[in-house]
Amino acid sequence: ALVFNSELSPIVSEEFIREKKQQYTAEEYDVKVRGLFSELSSKYLIGPKVIEACVGRSVIPDGAEYGWLLPVDVGGGGYRDSTVILALKVFGQGEYGPNARRAQLVRVPLCSNQQDPSDLHGVIMLEAGKLNQAHALIDAGGMGLIVCKQLEKNDFHAFDKVNWGNPNFAKEYRSRYSNQRAQAICGLSRAVEEGRFGIDEGIDLAIVKRLVREGSRIPYHYDDKARRYIAKKEDMKSEGIPSPDFWDSLAFAFLEGAHYNVAGDAVVQQVSSLAATRARLLEEMGMAA
Repeated sequence: ALVFNSELSPIVSEEFIREKKQQYTAEEYDVKVRGLFSELSSKYLIGPKVIEACVGRSVIPDGAEYGWLLPVDVGGGGYRDSTVILALKVFGQGEYGPNARRAQLVRVPLCSNQQDPSDLHGVIMLEAGKLNQAHALIDAGGMGLIVCKQLEKNDFHAFDKVNWGNPNFAKEYRSRYSNQRAQAICGLSRAVEEGRFGIDEGIDLAIVKRLVREGSRIPYHYDDKARRYIAKKEDMKSEGIPSPDFWDSLAFAFLEGAHYNVAGDAVVQQVSSLAATRARLLEEMGMAA
C-alpha cells in the first residue's frame, strides 16, 4: 500500500497544514492529510464521560447575542419512537474557530411516545410563544411533513424543515460527511468534546441519563470517499441500539443552515451590560454618569 502524506509534500504550504489542523478532528486529519487508514479505537463517536461532563456547564458567553432554537423530532405516536421538543440557547456558527456554534440545553418541553402527531403543531406554537424570537427546526420526514403543513395553515412560519438525508450545501461539508445527518451529529459530538455544549442543572436526571445512553452509542465509519457516515436507525436497531430520538434532536442545532434570530432579552442584556460598564468607568474617572 502506498501512503501519501501531505505534510511531506513540497507543494503543500504550512498555512494549509495549520488550517486543516484547526478544521479537522485529529482522526480526520490522519485520514485526509497524513494519508493513514482510520484506526478506530471504538465504533462510537464519543463515550459517556464527556457527555456527563456537560451537566452544569454554561457555554453561552455573558452578553452574547444568543438565540432560541426549538428542535423537534417527530415520532409516529402509538408507543413507537418518541416525539421530542427541546429548548436551546445557541450562539455562533460553524464547527471550528473562535465563533464555533455553542448550544445550551435549557428545557425539555416534550418527550413522549404517546404524543399524537396531529396535535403537535399546537404544542410547537405554544412553546415558541414562550421564548423571544424562537425558531423551530422540524424533522420533515414522514409525519413531520404533516406537522409542517399544519403550522403553515395556522400562519406559523418561524421554522425550517430538516431533511437531513440530503447532502450538505457547503463543499467542505460534502467532502467530509456523507449527508446532513452525519454532519449534524458529528458537529454535536465535537462540541461536546470541545466544551461548547452545556446542560442546565435543572434538566431531569432521567433525561440526562437518556442523553448519555443515546449519545455514547452512535455507530459510525468512513465511506469509500473518506467521509464520515452515521449508521441508519434500522441498522442500529439490528444491533440492539434504540432510536436516538433525543440525540438526533440535539444535533439539529449543529446542522449546517441552523440559523437563529437574536433573542430580544439577549439584546437587552447586552445593552444593560454595556451601560453598567460605562457607569463603572465614569465612576473610576470621577465623572458623573
